[in-house]
Amino acid sequence: MKEKYGMLKNIGFNTEKHEALTLNEINFSQIEINLFTNGVLFELDQLRRQHGASLRYLLKWSFQLLSIKDDLCDNNIRKLNFGLRKLYKVKLNLSKTRNGTYHNRKNEFLNKVYCNYPNEIIVDSNESTENSTVNKETLTKLENAFNKVTIQSKVTKTENTKLKIENINREKIIQNLEKKLKMSTNAKKNNHGSTMKRDAKKNIHVLKTNIKSLEKRLLLEKMHIKTVKTICRMEKKRLNGKIKYWEDLNDRTIDLTTESKNGQYTFNSQTDQCVMDLLDCGLSFEKVGPAIKNVLCMCGLRSKDDRYPKKDYVSNCNMRRLAISQVQTAEICTAAANQTLYTDETRKFGETFSSFITTDENKTPFLLGLKQMSNKAAQTQLDTLKSILNDIETRIKCLVDQNLQTSTSFNILKNIKYTMSDRAATEIVFNQLLKDYREKLLKEHVEKYDDLPDVEKDILSRMYNFFCGLHLTVNIADVINKVFMQTKNIEDFDSDFSHEKAGEADILRALRCVCKAFAVGGDEKCGTSLEFKTYLNRNDIKTVDIKPFHGNRFNIVFHNGGTAFHLRDYIHKFLTEVKSEGHVSKLNGLLRAVLKSIKVPEIITGFRALGIFNKFITTPLLKVLENKSTHIFDMNQRYQTLVTYLENVSVDLERTQELLTGEYVPFPDIAIKKDDVWASLVHSENDAPCAALLVEMCSSVCKALKDKVADHLEDGQFSGNHETDREQFSSVLPHNKLPERVFGQLDWLLRHRPNASKIANEAHIMYNMNRTANWLQQKDDEKVEELISWSKKNLKSMKETEKLRIQELDSKLRQISIDKENRTKALAAKSKERKESLTQEIVKLGFWDKKGVVNAKLKKLKTQTAKRNALKTQINFRNYVLEQKADIKYFRVTKYQRQTVTINQLKTNLLTLISMTTNNCESRENRSEE
Repeated sequence: MKEKYGMLKNIGFNTEKHEALTLNEINFSQIEINLFTNGVLFELDQLRRQHGASLRYLLKWSFQLLSIKDDLCDNNIRKLNFGLRKLYKVKLNLSKTRNGTYHNRKNEFLNKVYCNYPNEIIVDSNESTENSTVNKETLTKLENAFNKVTIQSKVTKTENTKLKIENINREKIIQNLEKKLKMSTNAKKNNHGSTMKRDAKKNIHVLKTNIKSLEKRLLLEKMHIKTVKTICRMEKKRLNGKIKYWEDLNDRTIDLTTESKNGQYTFNSQTDQCVMDLLDCGLSFEKVGPAIKNVLCMCGLRSKDDRYPKKDYVSNCNMRRLAISQVQTAEICTAAANQTLYTDETRKFGETFSSFITTDENKTPFLLGLKQMSNKAAQTQLDTLKSILNDIETRIKCLVDQNLQTSTSFNILKNIKYTMSDRAATEIVFNQLLKDYREKLLKEHVEKYDDLPDVEKDILSRMYNFFCGLHLTVNIADVINKVFMQTKNIEDFDSDFSHEKAGEADILRALRCVCKAFAVGGDEKCGTSLEFKTYLNRNDIKTVDIKPFHGNRFNIVFHNGGTAFHLRDYIHKFLTEVKSEGHVSKLNGLLRAVLKSIKVPEIITGFRALGIFNKFITTPLLKVLENKSTHIFDMNQRYQTLVTYLENVSVDLERTQELLTGEYVPFPDIAIKKDDVWASLVHSENDAPCAALLVEMCSSVCKALKDKVADHLEDGQFSGNHETDREQFSSVLPHNKLPERVFGQLDWLLRHRPNASKIANEAHIMYNMNRTANWLQQKDDEKVEELISWSKKNLKSMKETEKLRIQELDSKLRQISIDKENRTKALAAKSKERKESLTQEIVKLGFWDKKGVVNAKLKKLKTQTAKRNALKTQINFRNYVLEQKADIKYFRVTKYQRQTVTINQLKTNLLTLISMTTNNCESRENRSEE
């Protein structure tokens, strides 16, 4: 039944699923208008045009041929006529198009229109992948149906041949009858001639009528056979196209997995590399799988069995990136000579991290590792570096699967000839420890090292230490802060809202308040950055160049000082006329402190001095340091020029005035941005106080530079180098900005991915900074697959190593906490013992609380030693037992500023402490009376 149903569909008729249709049975359901395809309807109309038959007649013939009940109405005929008009219209339009050949237009007409049903919407061939799944059973049934139609056409041909033979036989019979009639006519002319003639003609007419009907039937059968052949040919072509389309669709699936040895499926190396590259682009672990799926869909592809990497697998891939980056580091750092090591440590969210970076002679950076430490001690930093080098060596041993002839750690340290760091005390100690450790490795791995000449030993073990030029601006800011501290304190400065810091000058505290109030992200609660920006835009000032102190370290004091000086009048008008609405009492404490500070001439003078330093000294110096073409030895001349320049400004008032106007600059070859801030700095009045302040600043900075950059000045360690030395030192950058870059990325990751593990952050930063993806692309496919497969096998050992490292770090932190607690208890016990001892001595000597008592007691003591001990006891009692608040210099009883404290100085300090106590008591009494 189903086979006949499919066969009928292939001929060109449309049916429903639940209709019982056969070719040899009559019990068909009622015919539908969409029974015929456009192809059948088109062929019937061609027959109608050739033979002059009506469409209704041909339809009735088709129904009789298919044994279907004739149930046509005028409405159905009209619908079929409408379908014919649409069919001819589409064919006419296709014939008018000029693009494509006639064969292409014909195929387009046949494919899109010919086999569709009348008035049916043509469905686009770009079907979805899910609705075009290959059904092999359906294809087999269609092929069987086509074969049966072919057999039926052969049967029809046989019947047609029989009809032709029967027609020939009948014509022979007619000819014989005509002969007999002629003979009988001649024989019986006289008897029944007329009657027989009439009967013969009648028979002839009947036979001729039968012959015509047979010819007509034969013609219709020929037309039917031709139509069936055309439909079968088109259906075969359509089925072949669909089969090809479905086969191509099956070929467009991609397999992201591979079968492992234990029979499980895991993702292949190409998928792993794709995951690593997507992570390098910044995608989170959860979004890698959907990203791969969407890209495959855009390319018309899909993964086999819909397998895509999930979060846990992506997390493991990220950890494996660390192992691949370590292999890259070992390969490059063991081959490159004359490398420079950049080190620094920082605290992020209460945890201490240290980074170690190297650069080769092309100044290409490579991150060796980024690890958490228990503290900032130099020995801890060296142990961390050893741990990183040991991890790299372990990875290499696992990769080559054999014992190396030389240690990878030694090969890396052997090529490190220079160090770059800031001037922190721990970094200086670390450099010395690293040099000693490197020399120890040389003795262990270099054959007959002790027998080498001293010159060769010195060449092998020598290391040069350089210090960061960018941190020099921070040191200059500290020096200038001390200069500002020597000026008188600003009266009526609201320190409660300026967040006073110990050792910070009033000018810098005022500048900090201005930045918190008007910088974006300065103070979200009390600041007013958006309103101030709007006010400046109204006054045609498009940019507010005040930066927050947080996140900006180098040159931030000088930059903000010049900007605050330029905007001082706008700040005053904004606070008095806009923000306060005419009532200053409406301002919060921070804005009131800002308003008070910008009214003080000393603060404005300090702002201008900072801005002048920024425009003409620190900013050009930073441009030189950050220029990629700057060699470390080029800084010798730059530093010498800067020192000479500062000396001239500090001793020559004419040069000082030229500095104020911008006519005298230390680096004439460096372009200075002459913007509105520059115009305000050089054209302002009140030059005398600013000039005096600049003289003090230049003098102090010059003195500090002579100490900080002594190695680069005349007769310094790095002065007078030749061109050959320049080539050897080409790997040294004049700054230590690389660790700061790493710490910036780490800070972002800790803020946006607080739950990520330390090794995950290290892997991400190291893979990105070392550009491991580019390194992998330069390898051949076999090597890349080997590395990725090896990293997958090495994952378990990496996790175990990291787990042990975390446990060891936790135990160290616990021990540090215990040691601090024990030291605190010991100090408390020692302080208690000291207090008890001092109290007993005060009981013997008496408490000296007046000047007369001090003089009288000292007269009774005969020796100088007794007087000194008595004065020490009185001062220490006030310091440790009474905990009196005063300057630390008054409590110094042995030495102060590297000089021994005399008895007279002790007596003076004690009398000063007594007078301070008396004044405090009197002031409290006055307040209580009030």
